Amino acid sequence: AFLRRNVTVAIEFERNQSAHSAKPTYPFNSLREGLVNAIVHRDYESYSGSVSVSVYPNRIEIWNSGHLSVPPSALRQAKHESILNNPDISNVFYLNGLMERVGRGTYNIARECKEFRMRPPKWENTGSGVRLTFYSAASVVE
Repeated sequence: AFLRRNVTVAIEFERNQSAHSAKPTYPFNSLREGLVNAIVHRDYESYSGSVSVSVYPNRIEIWNSGHLSVPPSALRQAKHESILNNPDISNVFYLNGLMERVGRGTYNIARECKEFRMRPPKWENTGSGVRLTFYSAASVVE
């Protein structure tokens, strides 16, 4: 709900048409998947651990107090290792239809961002956790 309230929706009018279409500047499926990944892969052993979502004019950042177990470049590939840091939490999310079994979510994020004509999403290990950055489709100059 927070992301739906804070993501801009672009209204496009077709030339010589009275109809218009509405398109969000970020793919909601990818934002949901990024948030699910942040919750599932977060470091729950750390007392100061958490998940945060930051909305800026040209990007959205999802951060968690975990770490990437594979190189960030591998996350855009259809097949890559997927190491479940919290298998019980992952299983609950899987059984409730909130995530796939393993390893395809990040690929789907990258694919959907490409379909939206966005810059590729960026995963990075920071000193304190993992940050996933989505760049707004509206910020891309064609």
